[in-house]
Amino acid sequence: MVAIFTTASILDNICHTDDLSVWQDMIVKLGEVFVDGDVDIPLDMEDPLFILDSAIKIDDSKKEFITSIPSSPEIVLQEPCGIFLLDIPTHRASEIQSKYGVICQSYPAFNHNVLTQKGTSAELVEGMKDKRWSDIFKKFKDTPTNSALIIDAHLFENDQYDERQGCYDKDRSYAINNLKDIIDQILPDYFADIYHIGILLINTDEAKAKRRSRTSLTNARIASAINKLKKKISRPYEINIEVIFFSTEDDGHKLIHNRRILTNTYVLDAPYKLAAFESNGISRASQTIGRNFQI
Repeated sequence: MVAIFTTASILDNICHTDDLSVWQDMIVKLGEVFVDGDVDIPLDMEDPLFILDSAIKIDDSKKEFITSIPSSPEIVLQEPCGIFLLDIPTHRASEIQSKYGVICQSYPAFNHNVLTQKGTSAELVEGMKDKRWSDIFKKFKDTPTNSALIIDAHLFENDQYDERQGCYDKDRSYAINNLKDIIDQILPDYFADIYHIGILLINTDEAKAKRRSRTSLTNARIASAINKLKKKISRPYEINIEVIFFSTEDDGHKLIHNRRILTNTYVLDAPYKLAAFESNGISRASQTIGRNFQI
């Protein structure tokens, strides 16, 4: 859940400083803000803080959590989608943001651009060689992340297993090659904890049993190939990848109908397929991949 964590004094400043009005708009959009203690609400009904208090919930239930961040910054990962606006030195806020992949900023040096940039899209044309995943992710190059979900029910539908060689078919490895590139783009250069990635797919074994899939892969072979990617992607921290196979009879299957890449800060939508490129960079489908921030 995206949420803003701040202090009572900063909230007061947000409400009474024109240059910070964008943050007030974000708080109203979220409908709640977490603060480090009681907020002195003015009696003036025209005061911006009074108006905000009337419109949203100002919650101090996370007081201990917020006040503990300066001395124990790793606890920000208890709220991985959190936005932290704190009374700490600018360099300290930058360090927390870099190490733990959350948005953390120091008052009064707030910069809302990372959250308020307009969404864009990347146009891919089948048969054309003009973009790669690195081009699509370029918009998010400086955006902090700490976790991700990759969702495409039929991602591995066109990949195959070479039974004669007893290995993955190198000529039919669209999904695994694209997945490697996607994960490599998502992962930050540095992270101070375990980076978690979830991959949501259709239950291939079940689909094959019902003659709804043409791939020669199995759930086990897909999971094995995905976990081997960790050795091919070099990062100085631990990467945890969890693969979840959904049954078509499970209500949860509805969650993987759309092809999406979600992190704690941004979202990419692909209307047709995430296995978007051949190994030589040629687009496998004409589609518009949307790129948006979480707020």
